[in-house]
Amino acid sequence: MTTDQLDAMHLVLPSETFWIDGPNGRHLCSVMPVLGPRVTWWKDELGADYARVDKMSYQFTEGLSFLHQMGVAHGDFRPANILTRLDQKALDKIDVDEMRHLLDAPEMEYVLTIHGESSPHAPEYVVTSVRWGRLQHLIIDDIAIVDFGEAYGIGDPPSYLGIPRVYAAPEVMFDGTPTIESDIWSLAHTLIEFRLGMSFITTTSSIIWQMERFAGSLPNEYRETARKMLEQSRGEPLQLHPDDSTRITENFEKLNQMDKRNAEGTDFTDHLEITLGAEYLVKRPQPPGEGLDSDQPCSGEWVMERTNQKYDWQPQKP
Repeated sequence: MTTDQLDAMHLVLPSETFWIDGPNGRHLCSVMPVLGPRVTWWKDELGADYARVDKMSYQFTEGLSFLHQMGVAHGDFRPANILTRLDQKALDKIDVDEMRHLLDAPEMEYVLTIHGESSPHAPEYVVTSVRWGRLQHLIIDDIAIVDFGEAYGIGDPPSYLGIPRVYAAPEVMFDGTPTIESDIWSLAHTLIEFRLGMSFITTTSSIIWQMERFAGSLPNEYRETARKMLEQSRGEPLQLHPDDSTRITENFEKLNQMDKRNAEGTDFTDHLEITLGAEYLVKRPQPPGEGLDSDQPCSGEWVMERTNQKYDWQPQKP
């Protein structure tokens, strides 16, 4: 597989690696091409330009699909690991003085111990990241999927993944064996966050509550593990309902009240409709490429056609 082939499928790997021996150990370093900011930052700048958002969203799916066809799962698919690309021709034309002007003076902070001293076991200083606002003219609508530190062969899944829980599929969160379907769950979460600008509460309680509200009560394979996680997170015992069709987060009143508040002013009753439908109607009143012709569905119908489908649990067994 050549670099050009990977680039065409929006996958970017280090061009080389090397080791550094320092006072605090030996470190593997990766050399990456110059890339742009996270796609979520760029989406905020694009605003309601949904033709461009659609193009980049398709690239998410295309890149992950290609990776799966090659027999590899990403394992950590989330917005933080999807960057924009830069116009390389325009970048190459910028000389050193112009680049210094664009980047401005770097902001640095010295790294000190609690006693106000430097240490041979830490960097002398750290530098803040680039302010991309002055470099927007270099950013193009192409993505780069990066960070393959959790990637694995589909036929040889690991027993643990380091993906944050908020993006993790249930089988990953509850200590099951990850599969390519786990990547698909993470892709769906990433698309929601990217397209709608939504950020989900990341506490253990809220993550499990969202899972059950979207997909129904947790299956037996996960209930006991989920109970222990919730007890540890909430600091109090949790009794499981004998009926496994009842959500274990059924009585989480603070989260239930939040759902009711989000539904105010809409006709939505289903949690998927409340969470996605109302938000989408506000941000995208008309499907891309469709005018206001009378024979076209209105925005509400267009959204609801896609949100009325119910989700079924299909847990992956270890």
